[in-house]
Amino acid sequence: MNHRIILAASAALLAGSAASAQPSEWNVQYIKQKDYGSPCAYNPRRIDIPDIDGYTTLKVDLHMHTYYSDGDISPRQRVQEAFVEGLDAIAITDHQPSFGKPEGWDYDQTYPIALKEAAIRDILLIKGFEMSHNVPDIGHMNILFIKDCNAYKIPMSFGQKEAHEALVQAQAEGAWVTGNHPGWPDENSELSGFWIDEIEAGRIQGMEVFNCFEFYPLAIDHINKYGLAFIGASDQHRAFGFDYDLTKVMRPMTFVFAEERSVEAIHDALKARRSVAYANNMLAGDAKWLLKLFRSSLKIEKVEDRGSKVRVRIFNQSDIDYFLDCGQPSKQIRIPAHRYFDDERLKADMDLKYSVTNMFVSSTRCLTVPMSLLFTKQSDIDMPLVDRKNISCEGGKTMIPLLCEDGQTFYTTDGSEPSPTNGTLYAGPVCLDKSCTLKARTFRGDKSSFTFEYPLTFLPATKAKAGKKGLKYSFYSDPAERSITSVDDLTPERFKRSGVTSRPSLQKHEEIDWFGYVFEGWINAPESGVYAFKLDTDDGSKLILDDCTVIDNNYNKGNSITAGYAYLEKGLHKFCMPYFEGHYDEKIELSWILPREDTYSEVPSEVFFLTTHLP
Repeated sequence: MNHRIILAASAALLAGSAASAQPSEWNVQYIKQKDYGSPCAYNPRRIDIPDIDGYTTLKVDLHMHTYYSDGDISPRQRVQEAFVEGLDAIAITDHQPSFGKPEGWDYDQTYPIALKEAAIRDILLIKGFEMSHNVPDIGHMNILFIKDCNAYKIPMSFGQKEAHEALVQAQAEGAWVTGNHPGWPDENSELSGFWIDEIEAGRIQGMEVFNCFEFYPLAIDHINKYGLAFIGASDQHRAFGFDYDLTKVMRPMTFVFAEERSVEAIHDALKARRSVAYANNMLAGDAKWLLKLFRSSLKIEKVEDRGSKVRVRIFNQSDIDYFLDCGQPSKQIRIPAHRYFDDERLKADMDLKYSVTNMFVSSTRCLTVPMSLLFTKQSDIDMPLVDRKNISCEGGKTMIPLLCEDGQTFYTTDGSEPSPTNGTLYAGPVCLDKSCTLKARTFRGDKSSFTFEYPLTFLPATKAKAGKKGLKYSFYSDPAERSITSVDDLTPERFKRSGVTSRPSLQKHEEIDWFGYVFEGWINAPESGVYAFKLDTDDGSKLILDDCTVIDNNYNKGNSITAGYAYLEKGLHKFCMPYFEGHYDEKIELSWILPREDTYSEVPSEVFFLTTHLP
């Protein structure tokens, strides 16, 4: 009897589940499934590479094939791939002559097929072909920006004479030619006499440094010697998704710095050598353009003068990871794509020379930059800095002195950008008596520094007396869902327990990752003045005093250090510090600099209070 009841109940439950899974109007003839296809067709990838010096940075692949020569897919699919991957322009360069094709083969048929799709997808399409010879002294060359592929009558069997004639024809119509994969097929990147002759005659204007999975360091030296353009290209024959994990990497390509987004502007930029070759997070180019790309990728959000040290916070707003090496392992720098770099270095080290190890300027050398480029000198004039040692406070007002280079320094306190026509000329310490962001910038002739920003919050003390020492902590976790990736995820449904601690610190818990704390109570400022606070946490955190956010370090990116400033009146201030740990390491450190001091120290437990009472 019991078995029959259980079976009947199970059958009813399954029937109910099946019924609930069906739409209210069930069409047995036709159902279109939603949320099943790829979103790429409507939400293509965006490649974040900054524009430079007023030029638009275009992402271009100048070398690929379709099944109209020896590729596997159609011209339309090549355009669709470029669209999905976030490229601006491509050149479909099917082989010419194309072996195995009948006599009278139409070499011009690929372009109009691709052009229709390119118009729909807003992809710039460059017309061209690859002149292909398997003898290394002739090799392969892309002839681009041409009018008619069939106008080049290259026989199936040809030598240097016919190749030379094709290059002369290309030069006559204003085409642009790249020397392709110079280290293929014999893994020797030395140039043949034929290539050198054609390069010196101006008939080859660019050369591939990267081709598919191959890197030819010696090609960088050839490009520098002969004044060619740097090219990175895929030379793709199969579908890109077959050869690359496009969720993790970008195809080889060329960054072209063009005056506008057009085929003509790409042509002009390549002729002017405004290009950088890219593949697998490596770049090769002229030092001038690599340096501009490096500096434009990094947004300096905060620079702080700390006596003998300088603290900086930089955001890498590009899709490129940067690696810097000065020969001292403890001082290496890594700035990942779309991540923050927070660090503090000695001023005595500012003249250290760093190699950006993924930016090549020759076959054996990388771009070299001084540390000061990151920490102080971001333009021809150093930005102003706050002279912390000499900050003074009196009568509720704070006097902020600045350290400035020669020239005129203008400042604002209303959030606007300082300039000679907007702001106050700095002539002595800036007097502040309310919360604001002090911005300062130095001008000399037609040059100026970057803007220095100093946010300062003024907080009056609470009219109360300290009670029991300590802080309340609330513990949150969600290891099963791995959903705690921000302090905003510390929500009531993830609350587990609470307790009391002497200061913000990790408590005993079984959870390894995906947890967080909120520390709450009061902090006692021993004297009135400007306090600098520093949060060193892994992963993210915030410091909130009197309901005002002083530090926002709410980033899911591993260990990070962030500082903030507040004028605290002597006495008690409401304290709140949420913290979360995502994955791997965990850390909580809260430090401060007291007024008239210049070094950080741990905020002691003696200043934290769990309760207050009226005086």
